[in-house]
Amino acid sequence: MEKAAKAALRRLAEQRATWLLIYDNVSSPDEIADLLPSAETRVLITSRFSDWGGWAEEVSLDVLPLEEAVALLQRRSGRSDAEGAKVLAKARGNLPLALEHAAAYCKRTQMRFADYAVKASEPYRCGAAGRGLSEERRRDIRTSPSPRRVAQCPAAEPIMAYLARCSSERIPMTLIEGAVEDEAQRLQALTALAEVSLVKHHPSRTLQPR
Repeated sequence: MEKAAKAALRRLAEQRATWLLIYDNVSSPDEIADLLPSAETRVLITSRFSDWGGWAEEVSLDVLPLEEAVALLQRRSGRSDAEGAKVLAKARGNLPLALEHAAAYCKRTQMRFADYAVKASEPYRCGAAGRGLSEERRRDIRTSPSPRRVAQCPAAEPIMAYLARCSSERIPMTLIEGAVEDEAQRLQALTALAEVSLVKHHPSRTLQPR
């Protein structure tokens, strides 16, 4: 496959035209270091890796505007309920992946958006992170786009399970510490999650889910 890719790049270099080459969901710069075109090609890279300095111009994508979040919920679930979708979108912080999961769940179970929003806002105890989650929610966490390094961190799943019950606002690190008691595992998981932009650290010792 790598030989075929390099052959395609050579062929593009021979063309008298400007091409757009898209690399989707790249784990890190090293993954495509040998697959970058020489000239006459524009490259667009999508990635959760957070440090592309020296490789590319970074454009950070934020959460969806409320109108787009409402449209996504209605389109994905195949229903028309703008008011309920607005309530649910706010409850999930307008996060695209969370909205995708919520819409899919509502479509399969025929649950109303407003009822899901109430369910998603139920109190969650730090010490119980990861317990009581449905198998569907666990599968959502495990199969969310993420490099193998995150999947191999034993503390990543309980931390993401805890954050899934929180708002999209900044969360004090003291609360995150309650989700995983082992400091080494917690720091390893937080580093891996930040590297793929699933969380964002702030100087005030707070953390924000993305």
